[in-house]
Amino acid sequence: MTASLRLALVLAFCGCTPPGAEAPPGLLLVSLDTTRSDHLSGYGYPRQTSPHLDALARQGVRFEDAYAASASTGPSHATLFTALAPPRHGVVKNGLRLAEQHETLAERLRAQRFQTAAVVSSFVLDARFGFGQGFDVYDDDFVAEQATVTVSEWEGYEVAGSFDRRGDHTSRRALRWLHEQRDPARPFFLFVHYFDPHLSYAPPEPFASRFEAELPATASRLDRLVARYDGEIAFVDHALGELLRGLEELGLAETTLVIVSGDHGEGLMQHGILGHAVHLYEEAVRVPLLLR
Repeated sequence: MTASLRLALVLAFCGCTPPGAEAPPGLLLVSLDTTRSDHLSGYGYPRQTSPHLDALARQGVRFEDAYAASASTGPSHATLFTALAPPRHGVVKNGLRLAEQHETLAERLRAQRFQTAAVVSSFVLDARFGFGQGFDVYDDDFVAEQATVTVSEWEGYEVAGSFDRRGDHTSRRALRWLHEQRDPARPFFLFVHYFDPHLSYAPPEPFASRFEAELPATASRLDRLVARYDGEIAFVDHALGELLRGLEELGLAETTLVIVSGDHGEGLMQHGILGHAVHLYEEAVRVPLLLR
């Protein structure tokens, strides 16, 4: 994670337009929540879960060994934004606030004239926890019809409205910003976070049944859970594909550095644990990292 952040800074801070390009440079940083690399087809997984990510990797660079700073969303994103380890930035668990004293990637880029925007997909990254530092626009507004999780309280905080939004709605909001609010005369930094592979593994059709339909009638409950988790990854890959296609249609693909990383993985009972944040086995912290 820290390596991807530093490379992004080096490339984006140059503030230069690539030779022959008309548009200023852009940086699109994508975070895939709860996505372990060994469940992406481009990382050798037998199910075809990630065709758009695989295509991105073929056009750029795929890192085989990338590790998240934490097996939890808040701490991992605080590290992604600051290049500091959790004990240094202080967000050692979800629900803690990133202190304003820590300079973020968005703040550094905004100081270099970058227009900055973020579209997140979970209350875990609500601006109240400090993740909006440096963003001109920080979209953390969720509505019930776009949600998969319904809770009224989380980590001691009241959840007004909804807890999350599906990836297709996230992509549309990100594209709306690119179409309607991006200043074509300035470089841009757009951060997009997708929450979908998180429990309770409930992707929309046709992704919900895509892999479960392949299972025999005798398949275990765990086999079915894993199939739905893979369906979530396939769905978020589809949503990301919409965003990348929109970037292409706007003529921004050639001048935009795209970075895609997982924030952490997921235990699928390899060590007797379903979920994350409570262990540091490979499945919890080894994540995809792609650059184009």
